Amino acid sequence: MQATLERLLVYSHVQTFYELFEDAFDVEITTEAGWVKVDHAQLVPMDEKQSADMGFALHIKLEPGFAAIKPTKPAKPIVKAESDPTLRLTLKPQCHCFLYAVLRDFELSEVEIDCDVAGVSQLQLFNPDGQTDPSQPFYPFGAQPKDNAYLVIANQELASKPIHRMSFHFDWADLPQTDDGFRAHYSAYPFEFNNQSFKVSTQVLSNGRWGLIGSDTQPLFSPKYGQLARQHHIGIKSMQNSFVPNTQPWPVTPYSPQSPIRNGLFKLTLTEPDCAFGHHDYALLLTQTLSENVKTKKPKPLPNAPYTPLVDKLTLSYRARKRITLTEINANETCRIRHLHPFGESQVYPRVGNRKVTAARILPQYNEDGHVLIGLKASDLSGYLNLYFLMAEESSLLTPFSSRDYQWYYLVDNVWVPLPAKNMIHDTTQGFLNSGVVTLDIPDAANTEHTVMPNDFYWLRVSTNKGLGQYPKCYHVATHVIQANPSDNVTKATTPFAKWQHQPKIANLGTIAQLTPIAQWQAHETEREWITRTSESLKHKGKAENPWDYEHIVLQQFPAIGAVDCFSGRQFDSDIPKPGHVLLTVLPSKLSCEHDPCERKNVSAADLLAIQNYLASVSRPQTRIAVRNPGYEKIQVRCTVAFAMGVHHGLALRQLEYSITQALCPWHPDSLNKGLGWTLSLSNSPHLLISSQTSHM
Repeated sequence: MQATLERLLVYSHVQTFYELFEDAFDVEITTEAGWVKVDHAQLVPMDEKQSADMGFALHIKLEPGFAAIKPTKPAKPIVKAESDPTLRLTLKPQCHCFLYAVLRDFELSEVEIDCDVAGVSQLQLFNPDGQTDPSQPFYPFGAQPKDNAYLVIANQELASKPIHRMSFHFDWADLPQTDDGFRAHYSAYPFEFNNQSFKVSTQVLSNGRWGLIGSDTQPLFSPKYGQLARQHHIGIKSMQNSFVPNTQPWPVTPYSPQSPIRNGLFKLTLTEPDCAFGHHDYALLLTQTLSENVKTKKPKPLPNAPYTPLVDKLTLSYRARKRITLTEINANETCRIRHLHPFGESQVYPRVGNRKVTAARILPQYNEDGHVLIGLKASDLSGYLNLYFLMAEESSLLTPFSSRDYQWYYLVDNVWVPLPAKNMIHDTTQGFLNSGVVTLDIPDAANTEHTVMPNDFYWLRVSTNKGLGQYPKCYHVATHVIQANPSDNVTKATTPFAKWQHQPKIANLGTIAQLTPIAQWQAHETEREWITRTSESLKHKGKAENPWDYEHIVLQQFPAIGAVDCFSGRQFDSDIPKPGHVLLTVLPSKLSCEHDPCERKNVSAADLLAIQNYLASVSRPQTRIAVRNPGYEKIQVRCTVAFAMGVHHGLALRQLEYSITQALCPWHPDSLNKGLGWTLSLSNSPHLLISSQTSHM
């Protein structure tokens, strides 16, 4: 870690940015088939020349052939559909640093979406002759173009975006092949034509009216002189705010008197020359030339047929830009920004409901790292609530800690509200270290309408940063729990689980379920046990002053403990003597083992804490006491054995493995393993086999 920090401090801020954030997010985009991961996505730092604000840019490149970005239509009903084209960013589990901690506290003030698209070919085209098919060569201005002939271009993608600039790319067909282009082609006409004599104006439909955009007119062909170029483009450099992006459903025929589309259609209108391409004049000119040629010995060349513009292919390119300011309230905003949570999502822009306008964070806010989420189905939830937590008897805690550093929350309108300390009435779990009941006073504000968690439930959350992964397992959480105490006639024959009935019967009361086994009858102390306890009490007098005192006080006060080892002046993980420290390891009294496999016998964290607290009350005040479970080490035995003739090897091997396991298990009465501090050396291996051998060997 230190070497990494030293290396980053030497780097420039740009190098450091790429080192930390290069592989920060998985980027996915919606298509009709569902979410598709983007292969080419990169975070880059903000350009200081463009903006002095903190932030970053995400560059995404979609290769040709990438599916169209559309709302999802998943085949499986269990997959949630997105009603709008959506971009999703999720933190990668494996990246160079824990980016949630880096990014979660940054406020998100502004998002700018900038897309640059080339080669849009899915177009709907309309001219004076009607709708035309762009998948094959077509006449953009009709078969007999006249002055003010037009081509209307419709595309849902273009109409729904805030376009900043765009260009039309024409691939012309059947152009005159003369070296001087239209000048030579129209040489017999009474007009001075060149290649750029034919011009169009560009218009956009805005609020139901056609408005001019870009230059007044632009030529349809290039270059101005010489042979005509097959490819030509018409560009519009600045057209921001020229129309309101369309939000209406897209009709089958967007350009018609019945169409609801009032924004986002584009029109190219033929404005020059007045005679268009000469179709109206050609017949008269041809007749005049033929008539004159009859009267003269030197006939004039016949005029060429007028050129009818024919497009082999038409594509569009555009750049769209959308700026979202999260601190502004815009009732007509169509873009949405949502936070993804583990079990749901929340919309942070535009604001939902009457929530207070505050700056949203880049990532959802969770102040703790470990959470338990509890959903309750109820007609109403307020006032006292009893929650019973059934915990495993063992935890992965080798040493206890006071587990009080946690916070309860309740969910109100997608907001986790901290539960005040005064509302935590009772807790018998000792901070979730053992089974018990937690009593909470739930405020009336808790509700069931939310999206960060499954709807129609009341949700509670308890969170902590301490001891993650070391708490005992939680098997069950239950409500409406009571504790039943045994009567005096409980005998040794009482079954752990019993069938229960309510007397008298109560209407609408469900079945009674027993969650934990009935505590078994404890035998009375025998005379021998009384003598032992009394003599030990007379010796240590209830005060822990030496290792013998510590061990016997624990065994006397905690019947569930079967063995104690006390190390005076020792501290765990240190071979150096530590005056004033006392280390104890404890084992439970129940040590049976089925050897399938052998189990680690640990005392619960609650019992460890109880032992430690009790010893602190009977020892010197300055003594530092640590009570822990012993550490365990797995042993693997590899050996070669030979069996007697006729013995079934599979059965014999299983018997041998079981016998070796018994010989090594510390819980078996005849085990070679003597417990704490015992080691197995190679010199003892033959004794292991001898003690484990069977008649088949």
